Amino acid sequence: MGETGMLEDITKLIKKISLQLDAHERCTLISLHLSVNQSRVLEVIDRDMFFTHTRIAGQTGISKSTLTGTLRAMENKGLIEKFRSENDKRKTYINLTQQGKALRAALLSGGMTHGSSTAADMTELEKKLLYILLKKLSFHIVPNQ
Repeated sequence: MGETGMLEDITKLIKKISLQLDAHERCTLISLHLSVNQSRVLEVIDRDMFFTHTRIAGQTGISKSTLTGTLRAMENKGLIEKFRSENDKRKTYINLTQQGKALRAALLSGGMTHGSSTAADMTELEKKLLYILLKKLSFHIVPNQ
């Protein structure tokens, strides 16, 4: 097999793995009744106790207008709660509720347990190609000594 043929096979394998992971993520989110934006918010909020609308938008990359609707839907589902700052009544903080924390935990664990593993769906040739690719990449990543 020539180098060009190997690169084409590797590219196809990477695309296949990427599509499987995307489909796996969508299945997980659907089973948890979450949108992609809602899952991004869950990931960010749980790291810190005091999150404002602006801070969530900055850390998720979701526009403020889209985030407003996302947060409203999450609040209606009982996943988040909002409260005013005692020091500055203009600020509203957003936290996960117990239900939101439980759903976040399910999201994190569900990513590993739903569906079949990507490696199990790969042919022997694909596994070998992936191994070769990773081995080649490892030579470029490890600094020369």
